Amino acid sequence: MGALARSTDPETSQLAAELLDAEHIRKSQAAVLRVLGSIGPSSDHGLIEAYGQLAADGIVRPQSPSGIRTRRKELTVRGRVLDTGHRERTPSGRQAIVWAVAAR
Repeated sequence: MGALARSTDPETSQLAAELLDAEHIRKSQAAVLRVLGSIGPSSDHGLIEAYGQLAADGIVRPQSPSGIRTRRKELTVRGRVLDTGHRERTPSGRQAIVWAVAAR
């Protein structure tokens, strides 16, 4: 298990942590990937909401919503996060891409 995951984290988070250790992904990117791996497929809105709760609980370092979206985009460019092809409505009624940790 990688240093970025705890033994109590979901299997997807542990796998993500192992891969991150090998790929030298920044800690801020690792935190976003870890949260997405923990909650499962989600829109940016859901990711930001979950991330904020985990940051409030002291589990991850706080990041701004813009920073979380930027880290998710960087991970998408690196092939670590992918568009599931699904869409969900945000609270404002807009359609949003549902993202997931890419299987490796």
